[in-house]
Amino acid sequence: MIRSRHLSLGFALVALCALAIGGASLAASAGSAPPKRCITVLYPNKPGVRFDFDYYKNHHIPLIKRLYGKGIAKFELRRGVETPDKSPVTYIATINIWIGSQKAFDEAAAKHAQELRDDVKNFTDEQPVIQYDEIVN
Repeated sequence: MIRSRHLSLGFALVALCALAIGGASLAASAGSAPPKRCITVLYPNKPGVRFDFDYYKNHHIPLIKRLYGKGIAKFELRRGVETPDKSPVTYIATINIWIGSQKAFDEAAAKHAQELRDDVKNFTDEQPVIQYDEIVN
């Protein structure tokens, strides 16, 4: 279920990707700008996990950016690094997607989910953990 939810949001992502992330905050109701939203996608580091950072960086990110356009304000891919005590990292990859236009993001997710879903097999065999965030600072 997490994988299909992740992929249907445009990953993946994502990836991936934010349908129904909306909701008013106190700031928005006071007449200021609506809250900024972010999607965090975490790929667990398990024995034998495959995550192709070069493919994700050079193909999947440009694909997402092209399909989502103004729906994405910022995209960040991070690789887990060795911990101070040399224990394995918890997540092999972390992806943050800052939503630019919620409307554009939602429309792109509804339109392009299958294309992104088909691309996932090219960079990983792991299912992500997805968290929806409101940026407070």
